[in-house]
Amino acid sequence: MQRFLRLGVRKMQKLTKIVSVLVGMMFLVSAYAKAADAAYFSNLLTFYGSDWFGWLAPAVIGAELVLGLMLLLRIRTRMAAWLSVAFVGVITLGYAYGVAVHGVYNCGCFGHIEVLNLPPAWTFVRNAVLCAILVFVALKGDNEPSTVVTRVIAAAGLMIGAFTVGYTFYNSTVVVKGTRSLVPRPVSETALPKYVEDMSKDSCYLVFCFSYNCPYCNQSIGNAKLFEETGTVDRVIGLAVADSAAEAAFRAFYKEPPFEIRNMSVEAMVEMTDNALPTAFLIRHDTIFVTTGRELFSPRFIQGFNPHNNYNY
Repeated sequence: MQRFLRLGVRKMQKLTKIVSVLVGMMFLVSAYAKAADAAYFSNLLTFYGSDWFGWLAPAVIGAELVLGLMLLLRIRTRMAAWLSVAFVGVITLGYAYGVAVHGVYNCGCFGHIEVLNLPPAWTFVRNAVLCAILVFVALKGDNEPSTVVTRVIAAAGLMIGAFTVGYTFYNSTVVVKGTRSLVPRPVSETALPKYVEDMSKDSCYLVFCFSYNCPYCNQSIGNAKLFEETGTVDRVIGLAVADSAAEAAFRAFYKEPPFEIRNMSVEAMVEMTDNALPTAFLIRHDTIFVTTGRELFSPRFIQGFNPHNNYNY
């Protein structure tokens, strides 16, 4: 009888080790995916009602990195599991608040890996299952201390994550203030002709680069629309980061598109804007006269920009 009990205990511990490694890998995939574009995740957090929430992005990613490494390397596994239950619980409650109060639908759990970012209902189910698994690990797993090897690997993983977050977070809307350039430059010297091939040299354009999820982008939609409605430019061309879920919510709100919108890859958008969204280019003939980032001003401030009004910029 005792032999069978010992065998059962060993199998249970083996199962907890396997589960711990798998959950740790999932945490790390999530953490590194968000770290690859921490600004994107930070911007999503601002949808929870305050720009200040955007500053929580590094903390969330850092906590996920630490817990993921502890579970993967089985460093104090039971303690890591209990901490992970608390972490997932807090994150889930925060997400529930965002869904209920602010209509947040994209948790951004896996950054730009869209196939892993589930709709709200499935996100809650996944988190509930994850908490149940973690409680199992916390109750039945071991609590082995770290070794020199595991500490070195964990430190390396944390350094890589910290560097990546630092490199990508500086472009978030909570860090970067509005920027504007009034230095004219030929369109041909930018990446725009590669992606917008149908601009005529005889017309005026506002090329508005944005993300469906970005709060500052959404605040500028009205001003972008006014550029065409008031005749300040002949045409507004919107270039958006391709995101099918975010686009569906955007178009559900705007029953009619505010202006022509074309979807672009993330790589193309970064090449055109240096990853600063929104960015707008005010173009007359073949020259960019105004480049503005983070916010788009009202067309009232440049009345007469269109050459049909005989305005010399």
